[in-house]
Amino acid sequence: MARPRSEDSSNIAYTAAEERLPFLDGNTQLEEKSYGQQQQYHGLHRCRLCSFIYWPFILLSQFIFTVIILTVIVQRFSGARSSIKADGRDSCLNPPGLLRPAVKYAVKTPPGDWWDRPLYTDLSTESGMAWQGLLNQQALRISTDEINQFNIPVSLWEGKELPSGGFAAVPGVFHNLHCLRHMKQELFKEYYFPDRTVEEAEARVEHTKHCMEVLRQSVMCNADLTPLPLLWSLKQNTSYVKPEVSRQCMDWNSLLDSTKGKQYGYEEIIPKELIKYRPI
Repeated sequence: MARPRSEDSSNIAYTAAEERLPFLDGNTQLEEKSYGQQQQYHGLHRCRLCSFIYWPFILLSQFIFTVIILTVIVQRFSGARSSIKADGRDSCLNPPGLLRPAVKYAVKTPPGDWWDRPLYTDLSTESGMAWQGLLNQQALRISTDEINQFNIPVSLWEGKELPSGGFAAVPGVFHNLHCLRHMKQELFKEYYFPDRTVEEAEARVEHTKHCMEVLRQSVMCNADLTPLPLLWSLKQNTSYVKPEVSRQCMDWNSLLDSTKGKQYGYEEIIPKELIKYRPI
């Protein structure tokens, strides 16, 4: 017997609904999963795109930061150099205008007897003339402009300008030579000052102490770092140093040439009655 039509219809409707709902649910999950994957893909794509865009900016920022740091360091170093120059120490190494343009340097390799030559150590007329030749041009006239180039306060001259203009000055190297000559004279005081008084002797002793300190400070300030061979003499039972090592030296004649025409007369600073006792 055939089933009633209504029952078949409900069955068909139920089956259709039963088949349709799982299909709809499954389709929704697939669509949601597919959408999520698409979102994840687009997110990753955007991240990669952002990285590609932002990395140059990050590198540029690091570069700018590095440049700023280096600029600050250079400025501080330059400031330190300027402060050194302002107090005169740096300018002493590279005098800008007084003597430097005419001064020349040369590499010399001295002979073995370089330190044993008697011209400046003997007690002779030739030795005295040689020393006088070294010191003849020590007294220099320096202008206000040249003083300013060396960053030296003009007030150090206490307003004592030379009658013919400018100020009296002596380059440090000539002061050192003056001190060496003074110490030689004191070493052979009986030869140079046989009739000096006790007061004069005491004054020269104090002057000698002054010169020793002048030379110590000058040697340390302008340190010669030439490595000299040091050996031991079995015959003399002492150590000795050999001078035969190349070093850069100032051409002394070029220095003398650079000071020509800059001298002043001692009568401009020394009372006439004391000129015979010139402190050179």
